[in-house]
Amino acid sequence: MDKQAQFVWDDTMKRLVCVHPQHFVSWLLKGATFQRFVDGEMRNKTMRADAILEVVFRDEPMLLHIEFQRDSDGEMAQRLLEYNIYATRAYKRSVLSC
Repeated sequence: MDKQAQFVWDDTMKRLVCVHPQHFVSWLLKGATFQRFVDGEMRNKTMRADAILEVVFRDEPMLLHIEFQRDSDGEMAQRLLEYNIYATRAYKRSVLSC
């Protein structure tokens, strides 16, 4: 897929999360409640998560990190791990990355 098509797809998905955050939270983490959006810039602004949402799950605040990927990416698991580590350290909260 070309870069422009990937950008359009990512941008559309990010807008959907912004408009209906609780829908995505409920879909990915049953029983969690959306609280607010968290800034996705990490590590001196060289990484930017698609969406980080503060949620409450089982009476505990935590972060739900969502990355959108339209096509297969062999490095996706590594990227999710890196984002998860940086978000955990930056916000000092448990992070679930999807």
